[in-house]
Amino acid sequence: MLVVDDRVDSRELIADELQDLGLEVVQAFDGKNGWEQFVEYSFDLVVTDLRMPRSDGMHLLRQIRSPQSPKPQVPVLILSAFGTLPIASEAGNAGATAFYSYDAAGIDELKVKVVELLNSGGEELPTELLGDSAEILEVRDLLRAHAKLRTPVLICGETGSGRSACARFIHDLGVGSHLPFMTISENEDPPSNDQPACTMYVQDFDSHSTESQRRWYQRIRELEFSEDGDQHRILTSISDNLGSVSTGGCLDSVISKNMSPFRINMPPLRRRAEDIRVIAASLLSRAEIRIGRRGYELDAEALSLLCKHNWYENITELDRVLESIVASAHDRRISRQMVSSALSRVEAPLARIATEEARKERDTLIRLWAENLSYTGVADALGVTRNTAKNRMAKYNLVPGHGGLPSSTQRGR
Repeated sequence: MLVVDDRVDSRELIADELQDLGLEVVQAFDGKNGWEQFVEYSFDLVVTDLRMPRSDGMHLLRQIRSPQSPKPQVPVLILSAFGTLPIASEAGNAGATAFYSYDAAGIDELKVKVVELLNSGGEELPTELLGDSAEILEVRDLLRAHAKLRTPVLICGETGSGRSACARFIHDLGVGSHLPFMTISENEDPPSNDQPACTMYVQDFDSHSTESQRRWYQRIRELEFSEDGDQHRILTSISDNLGSVSTGGCLDSVISKNMSPFRINMPPLRRRAEDIRVIAASLLSRAEIRIGRRGYELDAEALSLLCKHNWYENITELDRVLESIVASAHDRRISRQMVSSALSRVEAPLARIATEEARKERDTLIRLWAENLSYTGVADALGVTRNTAKNRMAKYNLVPGHGGLPSSTQRGR
């Protein structure tokens, strides 16, 4: 661990407390010295004071989270006797793992957090990847496995489910974690060999034009067989088939087929109800830092209501609901009524109804195809023409033989 504080007594006190937990501690006397130590050594956790000469804790935090950082994912805990609510909020937005007051209670809370991080192997999971459901455990295993390789990755999931968090997680654990991480927009071209190496995350790859998709895929194939040391790595994400309908997106069938071995499916929140408790706790903590109110807790009935909600926008929607509660409620005990009221404020019923109807139609088409393995069979089951059945499947980007949909040849004839 790295402990950064310009006051010798305070720095040694924190170092002693952490050494009692069995940690090896390195000390730095201000933010500038802390950054020099951070660049030279590999730390698993950083605790820093806020106000220091030459370079303060906030500047150090931003350096650690920057593309130039050798380990941008490392947990950073801020401990300060001069923290105000706006400063705590600023630290949270800059990427602080947690913010604690420099008093007995704050130091105890910090030690509890350190123990939590130790128990998780020092790995700070992003909120979107928290939980113990079978679905998220499988996703985390796949992400860790892909992080060790240079292969491309295709991340599939609904809006708000955590595709970007998956891409960042792969980068942070990967062989190129010391390289910059860049999110790519639709209009940007693939990187050339003379550009500095970095990880490029091509978001909503299915919304790119077919020509753009093929250019990026050609570059992916070139990099896959390259033997260079530091090199570009390209990660891509696509919306689920339902999301593609609203954006008009569609992944080229050849690319979809060839990328299937590198596909990771991020499950929607409604399939991870058992994870909502820990995800909600993390989101509450983040909302408390942003808004400057601490100590909120969900009662059992409120948590039950959250677990039963459909969450069409997944974790993004859950975050909005909890933030609205923290912003408006003075009672720190969050009740079922408070959750119900917040849900009623964020919902758009007509849009949700249309989304649910489209989802049901898509699920029906997937089931009928699995049962019949032919457009004619699907058409007969629906009582429509073969062309109508084929067009309906195309509307949801359901392509036999791709994306987990069996091909007609699997019928055995």
